[in-house]
Amino acid sequence: RAELVDIVHSNGTASAEVGGENGCKSQDDALEERLAKLAKKRELERQSEELRVSENELKTNEFGEQMGRMQRVLRRLGYLDQDNVVQLKGRAAAEIDASDELLVAELILSGGFNELTPAAAVALCSCLVSGDMEKVKRAAAPHPDLQQPFADLQAKALELARVYVDARIDVDETVYVQRFDGGLMNIVYAWCEGKPFAEVCEMCDLFEGSIIRALRRVNELLDELKTAAKAIGNDELFDKFNQGCTLIRRDIVFAASLYVES
Repeated sequence: RAELVDIVHSNGTASAEVGGENGCKSQDDALEERLAKLAKKRELERQSEELRVSENELKTNEFGEQMGRMQRVLRRLGYLDQDNVVQLKGRAAAEIDASDELLVAELILSGGFNELTPAAAVALCSCLVSGDMEKVKRAAAPHPDLQQPFADLQAKALELARVYVDARIDVDETVYVQRFDGGLMNIVYAWCEGKPFAEVCEMCDLFEGSIIRALRRVNELLDELKTAAKAIGNDELFDKFNQGCTLIRRDIVFAASLYVES
């Protein structure tokens, strides 16, 4: 019996020694695995930092290239001279924020508003802000008084888009021209002609609030157009836009409201 106890004790001691060796090996393996993961993490962090620096450099270069292309456009169209000094067109464009400043300045300086009545000029302005407004889904053809001004505006927009493309600025000509939609023209024209708001609402499928927002947006552009006309010394055009403001600012559209800023 004593011999049996000695044998069992000997076997237990040997097993403990073997188990201890295996335990140390497994701990070493786990440590090596963790160190390998840590090294991989640090390498990934280093690569991520290099990519971030490269991305910033690319963005800086891309921004510089884009600025250079835009300067070429401005010089070609006469907004800047060869020394990048702002010219008359540039002073007009600088006053515009509610629409595409270059297209607006092109219309002003090319006489796009000169032959229009104040009401027709205001209606044409609705095309210039239509990109920010809800679209009229089933818009009627423009009023006869507005058809040629609208065609001239779209032709000018296409001409400008082609200048962008020539300068290698990423612009889709069709999409750019379609931004200046004529769906609101008849509505704004009728309003400026003195039509009641209820009658104007029946002319399209827009909600009343959408029509009010559009008219107020046109009014914002008119204020900027007055400033632009003053900047280039065109008193006649200033008076026309001022009359347009008088025509559009009336009745419920510009009444004080809890929901619309007065």
